[in-house]
Amino acid sequence: MQRIFIRSFLVVLLSLCCKEQNKKMNHLKNEKSPYLLQHADNPVDWYPWSKEAFEKAKKENKPIFLSIGYSTCHWCHVMEHESFEDNEVAALLNQYFVSIKVDREERPDIDSIYMKVCIAMNGSGGWPLTIIMTPDKKPFFAGTYLPKNTMPGRLGLMDLLPKVAKMWKEDRDKLLSMSEELMSIFKTPTSKIRTTDFTEEALTRLLSRYDEKNGGFGHAPKFPSPHNFLFLAEIAEKKSGQKQKIILTITNSLDKIRSGGIFDHVGYGFHRYATDARWQIPHFEKMLYDQAMLMLAYTEAYRLTKEERFKNVLSEINSYIEERMLSSEGGFYSAEDADSEGIEGKFYTFRYDEITDLFSDQEVKTLQTWFSISKQGNFTDETGKSKNVLALKMPYADFYREAIVPHQWNKFRKILKQYRDKRVRPLRDDKILTDWNGLMIAAYAYVYRYAKLSSGLEKAKKAESFLWKTMYHTRKLLHRYRGQEAGISAHLSDYANLIFAELHLYDATFDVAYLEKAIQLQKDLDTFFLDEAGGYFESSSENKDLPVRTKEAYDGAIPSGNSIAMWNLAKLFHITGNVEYRQKAEKLYNAFAAEIKHAPDGYVMLHLAKLRLNKASPDIVLVLGENGNPFEEVIHSSPPDVQWLFIQESNKAQMAKISPYTKSMKAISGKTTAYLCKGFVCERPTTEVEVIKEKL
Repeated sequence: MQRIFIRSFLVVLLSLCCKEQNKKMNHLKNEKSPYLLQHADNPVDWYPWSKEAFEKAKKENKPIFLSIGYSTCHWCHVMEHESFEDNEVAALLNQYFVSIKVDREERPDIDSIYMKVCIAMNGSGGWPLTIIMTPDKKPFFAGTYLPKNTMPGRLGLMDLLPKVAKMWKEDRDKLLSMSEELMSIFKTPTSKIRTTDFTEEALTRLLSRYDEKNGGFGHAPKFPSPHNFLFLAEIAEKKSGQKQKIILTITNSLDKIRSGGIFDHVGYGFHRYATDARWQIPHFEKMLYDQAMLMLAYTEAYRLTKEERFKNVLSEINSYIEERMLSSEGGFYSAEDADSEGIEGKFYTFRYDEITDLFSDQEVKTLQTWFSISKQGNFTDETGKSKNVLALKMPYADFYREAIVPHQWNKFRKILKQYRDKRVRPLRDDKILTDWNGLMIAAYAYVYRYAKLSSGLEKAKKAESFLWKTMYHTRKLLHRYRGQEAGISAHLSDYANLIFAELHLYDATFDVAYLEKAIQLQKDLDTFFLDEAGGYFESSSENKDLPVRTKEAYDGAIPSGNSIAMWNLAKLFHITGNVEYRQKAEKLYNAFAAEIKHAPDGYVMLHLAKLRLNKASPDIVLVLGENGNPFEEVIHSSPPDVQWLFIQESNKAQMAKISPYTKSMKAISGKTTAYLCKGFVCERPTTEVEVIKEKL
């Protein structure tokens, strides 16, 4: 009897060991991406996007099952738990397919190719992105989230995978024909558009979608899309008849966004989007790029109105970044998950009894005058429990005046935060991405210029230094840093956003080194990414692992790489006078003319760049004298399209090389002198601050 027990115990132990060994068979185990590592112990035999995977598919004559997502994606988690942790699904995938996992944040170039296919096939896209394709990387099926078993309106993997496997064996020519047809969407038609400025159409279309009641644009689900507000702020200065209407559009929207549950009232920072039109109930993940872009938008609101409530939001975002997104090395982390303990929003929401346990009856009543808090709640989680997402019942302007300024709300917030911080936190994706860091650096520099947040400027400078130290080697920029290791060749957005950051840092500090870096990066971008037909490819000419090189200009949740690249070119033109920058900018805009004409309000950052390129505002060169810089106040109050250049003895030779038209400029009688120039033709220099103020 004892022998039988020991033998049975050994069998169980051996089976457990085998299961553990099976978990370790996954080819993602040595990856750096938190998303890929989440799938490293799936029974699916995942490969990263690699030569090994595609050679295996060709050798074994199998199609590729490609799954693209990211670490903080809720539906990616759902699909993993339902299907990729399931032995039945894994058995089908391992028998009939070679399965590849891609982190879209590491490889946006891959994601953009197959997302375009998904949209072409289905009219929409999203994540997780599910692609089935040939070993030559040509897709014949595209979808998003797929359940394990078929449900009404959505095919399940247990039905789809055997059907595809059967077709691959018996009717492969049909699948190959489909793949060739789908790849034809990447053929670029010759543009015959003559009118190549759609700025007015974009403004009209954008304002027509404005939700006057709730702020923002369009219907639920609602994304903040902060670049819309940047475009409006830029064009407001040039539309005297519409200026107040446009500014109200910006401020009303940003007030409503700050009021809603899309803003984390307890821990600060903004969630990715709202599931409703009123910004009340968010999808709870937090992305670095949203914090950066919203910082830029709220800075514009503050610049245009000088309302302190907008400056307060900048401080709140900064507090969140300092606490949760700042690495000890100086770079910024990528994101925080929507889920904790497997439930979306669990960390961020409160049951009514939790509120009443934390506060007295009178304090609860006070909270209820500010926020939508009730027994019924305003959110039902995945377990069916009624929860409260904190969202203001009153306008943010009133709440700021009544509760924030007198520090009344802060007492409540600290208690809620201390309680909430004891919970299991959502996963933080701690990879550091060059492109998203570029946006954050630019945002902090811009905040310093117009709102004087000096701690933000120091963070921006430290992050920029970190990127140059770790991500730039022998004229090659890298995309991702994690675990003391930099890797993955940079994409268009990495170069474009880092140049964007360097130019903003120059405007904030007048340190010529930032200009020199911007110009060097622009040379590199032109060398490896420029399309002679206009615009920039998403991937480098040295990247050989893609089926096609694509160009994108559409602004999604954040501006496209081409939009930022055009903004950079316009700015570099006005700084240097080098007409090649202007020509490349114009060619870029014209290359996308047919797409822009179809949906002009989807390309607002391109239009903003166009406005900068053709701006009527002056450029001002300051030559520093013995009296310091008496123009500092004017600099910080001038519109952002006024380009200031700063010359002093220590940078004179460098500035003459960068901006040759400034070479002969000197300080008059030893005093700091301003040269106001338009089209690189300069007026009589002046040492009088009031003269420049009046002209601006």
